[in-house]
Amino acid sequence: MERPSKRFGWFILPITACLAVVILASHSISRASFAELRAGEVCEAAHDTPCATLRYRHALELYTPWSAASTRGLEGLIRLGAAQRRAGQNQGALLAYRSARLGIMSLRHVTTPFEDELPALEQAIAELAVPCEQVEQHRLALQGARESLPSPVQRVGIGLLTLGFLALALWWVALPQRASR
Repeated sequence: MERPSKRFGWFILPITACLAVVILASHSISRASFAELRAGEVCEAAHDTPCATLRYRHALELYTPWSAASTRGLEGLIRLGAAQRRAGQNQGALLAYRSARLGIMSLRHVTTPFEDELPALEQAIAELAVPCEQVEQHRLALQGARESLPSPVQRVGIGLLTLGFLALALWWVALPQRASR
């Protein structure tokens, strides 16, 4: 009879390797997100709004659940939009708010981080983009466009298919060793 440690060794090693890759990749993403956040803060201090908007959006899009850089990137975009709006720079405010909305929408998956910020952003975009009498219609159009996107749960199918393929590959690798016994 085969020892249990030898039998389970084939499954523990690949799982451990996958976890190590995920941890290292998320660490790299988090570091890149903080680098973009710092670059955005430098651009904001230099009053370079387009550069700051771009850098903050990149920090937002490089999302990892345990990193504060994405949250601070979103806060930076909202802060830039509000400052531009107070200064009467509607195009700059619109760019910042649209970048924040785009960043949040790019994070959609099974869950959507920062989803509670979307209605306020859509309201601000609607107020800046169209004349006063059409604000509500534009806001409803933005909300409808967001809700008509395919369900993020559909993307889970691709992940499950990949996981199934990996399980099949592991089984295929272990099959010749079982047959030789």
